[in-house]
Amino acid sequence: MRREFSRKRKSKKWIKWSILVLIILIGFVIAFFVLADRPIKLAKKDAVSISKKYAKIKHVDDFYVSNLTNTYYTVAGTNDSGESVFVIISKNNGHVLVVNQKDGINKALAINLVKRNGDVKKIIKASPSIFNDKPVWVVTYFNNKNKLCYETISYKNGKSLQLIANV
Repeated sequence: MRREFSRKRKSKKWIKWSILVLIILIGFVIAFFVLADRPIKLAKKDAVSISKKYAKIKHVDDFYVSNLTNTYYTVAGTNDSGESVFVIISKNNGHVLVVNQKDGINKALAINLVKRNGDVKKIIKASPSIFNDKPVWVVTYFNNKNKLCYETISYKNGKSLQLIANV
């Protein structure tokens, strides 16, 4: 009888320890995801603040990050005059470029131009950015060989400026 009581006690301890380890493991996983997302949230908050200051953004529609050669944060939104603009901010030097959305091609057209020019399997993203001091769209995609590709499209006329394929 003592042996049975001892076995039950040991099995209860094992279950308690297993549950404790599982709870700690779940806590670490949740903390990892929360902390992993923190830098981009801070960057977005800073970019929106800069956009409100320099471009008088009243309503934010979207936020983009591009980091092909340098890192740029872009806030898409409407300013106090009711114009839709992109505010492109360099992470390196804080330079701010405000671009009217009506003065260039839109995201859907940039993606369609890339699809027409190459063997695109899946579009990952399209982000407004800066290339040679001019606004561009950087379209990231996987080609039919499942290789990562980047195509830089002129914001003004949709011309392909640079293709980095099979990364």
